[in-house]
Amino acid sequence: MSKYGYYLGMTPEQQDIVKMIREFAERELDPVVKEYDEKGEFPVQLHEKWGEMGLFGLDVPEQYGGLGLNAVTRYCISEELAKHDAGFTISNNSYSFGLSAILADGTEAQKQAACARILRGEGISMAITEPQSGSDVGSTRTSAKKVDGGYVLNGVKCFITNATLCSACVVLAVTNPDAGSHGMSLLLVEKSDAGVSVGQHEDQMGIRLSDTADFVMEDVCVPADGMIGTEGNGFAQTMKVLAGKRQVSVAGAVGVAQCALDLAVDYARERSFKHGPIAKLEGIQFLIADMEMRIQASRAMAVYGAQMTDAGIPIGTLGNSLKCFASEMCYDVVNMGLQVFAGNGYSREYPLEKLLRDARIYSIFEGTNQVQRQVIGKTLLG
Repeated sequence: MSKYGYYLGMTPEQQDIVKMIREFAERELDPVVKEYDEKGEFPVQLHEKWGEMGLFGLDVPEQYGGLGLNAVTRYCISEELAKHDAGFTISNNSYSFGLSAILADGTEAQKQAACARILRGEGISMAITEPQSGSDVGSTRTSAKKVDGGYVLNGVKCFITNATLCSACVVLAVTNPDAGSHGMSLLLVEKSDAGVSVGQHEDQMGIRLSDTADFVMEDVCVPADGMIGTEGNGFAQTMKVLAGKRQVSVAGAVGVAQCALDLAVDYARERSFKHGPIAKLEGIQFLIADMEMRIQASRAMAVYGAQMTDAGIPIGTLGNSLKCFASEMCYDVVNMGLQVFAGNGYSREYPLEKLLRDARIYSIFEGTNQVQRQVIGKTLLG
């Protein structure tokens, strides 16, 4: 990784963590990716090994017993892991998705309890997307009716990463239906609560190692102290969490693209035609060059955003721009890599077809690219 200049702002200890994750992926993940991609299952045993290595604490601040990593380091970890499998990376990143909301706006007691749970291996996911609204968070329908001592929740959340694996979800729900986006709140819902159920595992086109399913709530009682932050501020809190996690999700897109480039370079050097390896062909060289340029540009944007985050500077529309740019770059680069492989790239015997399936998700999840463009345009034009 150091040849790409990743380690800007990273201590030797943080560099060692990234190296450890690369070695873990090569040793544990690479041998089983094809099997679990075909089955469409998350390799639970690898998640357990991840915890045994002390990596459940990646997103837990040092003051609460975690590793206290900065945003640049967290970016590098996600890119490195995504080179080996995007789905496993997404599930690992979402393991503490809900923790981000709690650390941002929760009480001190909530922060301590949530961090302790994460370190014990009890994941806290976040449930935002709904069947009727998709990326339009403002159209959330899940309701949280206020009653004595708390709230009663009803609704269905779809495409929830780690719905099966997590111990709880931070749920975005409507607490005041007359207040629009100012009538939404975040509440911590235990998966063990009466009325909570998890739907069937999604049979996805790509990222098939990711644990994804519906999170269903029917008359679920949540105590008043399950409210995260202020009632009615859930929409703003959710947007803040998504913006803060954007570099990590973008890292996956860059990692998938880098994997495609590495495979294309190796293939071009090895694949021969009558005058030698195809790497000598100008058309192949142009494809490789275009792949490299686009990856480097996306990585530079992402690291810049991570540095801003570490400096406490809001990234604003850079986050939306980065999400669009890197996700579209990823699909284009993998498609170019497939072109280098030519007919072999279209065969399932080679890894490019899987990378293309995985790459497609990045322009869809966490707000489609159309939504990101709309946000950018409205922000600039008013």
